[in-house]
Amino acid sequence: MKLVLICTLPLLSIAINFDNNACTSFEAYHILDFSRKCYHNPDVLSDVPSMAERHNYKTEIYPVTTSDGYILTLFRIQSKEVDTKKIVFLQHGITINSAPWVDIGNRSLAFNLADLGYDVWLGNVRGSTYSNQHVRWTVLDPEFWNFNLDTIAQIDIGTQLKFIANETGKGGNITFIGHSMGTTLALMFCSEYYNEAHTLVKELILLAPVVYLNDIFILELVKPLMLQLFIIVQLLDFSKIYSYTLVTGLVVHRFTNLNNTYKFQKYDYGSKENNKIYDNPVPPTYDLWKVKMPVHLFYGISDSLFKKENLDRLFNELGSLKKFKYKVPSENNGYDFNHIDFLYAAYIKEFLYKKIFEILGNDE
Repeated sequence: MKLVLICTLPLLSIAINFDNNACTSFEAYHILDFSRKCYHNPDVLSDVPSMAERHNYKTEIYPVTTSDGYILTLFRIQSKEVDTKKIVFLQHGITINSAPWVDIGNRSLAFNLADLGYDVWLGNVRGSTYSNQHVRWTVLDPEFWNFNLDTIAQIDIGTQLKFIANETGKGGNITFIGHSMGTTLALMFCSEYYNEAHTLVKELILLAPVVYLNDIFILELVKPLMLQLFIIVQLLDFSKIYSYTLVTGLVVHRFTNLNNTYKFQKYDYGSKENNKIYDNPVPPTYDLWKVKMPVHLFYGISDSLFKKENLDRLFNELGSLKKFKYKVPSENNGYDFNHIDFLYAAYIKEFLYKKIFEILGNDE
């Protein structure tokens, strides 16, 4: 009894709030119901339109059907100004959807862009939360998940960009901002479908670009596990698990092909199937020299997927006459971005957005 009283007395002076769902430190989540570092954030587990409305932004929702029947959802965050500036398209990374562009309140990139008068569009690729419908299949059908990064780059990216161009009447004036896998998709689309891409996209702003992944420690560490996981997924038929696409269609597509001579290439089906699909036993590479529009590469040296040699290789292979590399933030501030900081860093406005806005402003 005495032990119970001793343990509970300190809690009597602390207000207990079972609605808490956000904390300012990782450790506080273990006691989030009564920690003073925790609070209730209405944006947690909310959807994009609701978050935008809560922060006084008008959102338009556009369902867009691809040529192979996937129903994608595009969100448009409208500028508070009547005469908008250029169009900005934001493409999310792996395992997520467009929510990170709006879910950190007034620090969110989409809201900051809208405040500056830009016409902001948020993309969602097939299999993500807002693009999980098909004209024939449901997410419980294995056929729904029969796609990979090549398919997404070829169909989803082009479909979204063409819809935006038609809706706004401003084809060729779209600034494409992508993070992580969003950068991969941007370069796949702009190199493989370069004629179409150059009628739609004015410039690329790529945050934490992922193309070449040679000698990345964390990937070399998990590669054997990913190979085994792929086998298990196939044996157990995880197609009824919603994250199946992120394991087999996206992650494995890249991780199982990692080696010391890694190439930026299409999916490797094996020599027999490759011959049928590509008319060659080896998958074709994406020719980055065909990317001619301006490209801005933002990187952080604390990013676990960053390696200078890989970034330099990407930079050198780009065909753009205007191409730039930016370390985030500057050399003298003592803080270096990691992969997720490009979405959630405490000083994201000062260290990242400032440069993005400068780039956009210079092109007005």
